[in-house]
Amino acid sequence: MNRLKTLAPLLLLSSIAQAQEAGNVSFAVGDVTADRDPAVALAKDDAVFADDAIVTGDASRAQLLMIDGARIAIRPNSRLEIEEYDYAAATPSATISTTDDKSVMRLVKGGFRSITGAIGDENPEDYEVRTAVGVLGIRGTDYALLFCLADCDWAPGVAAGVAVPDGLYIMVTAGIIEFQNSVTDIVVRAGEFVFIPLDTQRPQRLDTTPPVFIEPGALRFDPLSGQPSRPDGSADLDKLSGFDTKLGNRRQPEPDQPSSSAPQPGDEDSGEAPTQSIRGTDEAGNDFDL
Repeated sequence: MNRLKTLAPLLLLSSIAQAQEAGNVSFAVGDVTADRDPAVALAKDDAVFADDAIVTGDASRAQLLMIDGARIAIRPNSRLEIEEYDYAAATPSATISTTDDKSVMRLVKGGFRSITGAIGDENPEDYEVRTAVGVLGIRGTDYALLFCLADCDWAPGVAAGVAVPDGLYIMVTAGIIEFQNSVTDIVVRAGEFVFIPLDTQRPQRLDTTPPVFIEPGALRFDPLSGQPSRPDGSADLDKLSGFDTKLGNRRQPEPDQPSSSAPQPGDEDSGEAPTQSIRGTDEAGNDFDL
């Protein structure tokens, strides 16, 4: 029995050593864990591996730097599973080639923002994010996702007492997202927003930024009504968030949306690597550029 107790930690370390390193933690605040067996608390510079599920708690955030240079900023109350992450250039001694480069992640809960790295830039067909309502591919992209399941009412841009519809919200800052599910295929370009309801799974293009993506510095709340307004005190929320008290400003689904495989205007110059940065905040409250 004592021998088994001694071997158990060694076996755990051995299994971690054999796992493919996917990246490391560049920043973590609050309750951030890798859901292994057992779960492990993550801190700055800790490695993350293929098969890890990164979990953030209330008021907790994590930012990852992946082995191909991709950056991922994970929101509070999220679960992001790293299913596969292989990049030959980062492991020259390994028996993998560039044809094996692959990034497959699954967003189970919450959301993240990512600036894609070499895999997404050089081999976009090998980059995939899976969700409950469909699968995303990318082309050199800076984008954000948020999957809501009766748990997004806390988002800074959401007015008090307003329920956020369940589904996946997509925001693209640079590059292109290709979204596919059993209903349709769509292309989402820089500056565009899409909502995919959990029930119908039919994508709906949004005119302006969904409230769930608005950060605290972009608005304030009236202390009596609880409604959000601009920092200057105006209540012109259509321009601020594009939403009414429910979902608001949704375009109806387009019956014959073009397939993501069809050439789209502007595709030829949309693959440039994004230049945006991801900002972080250290323990002292100071902003820094990741």
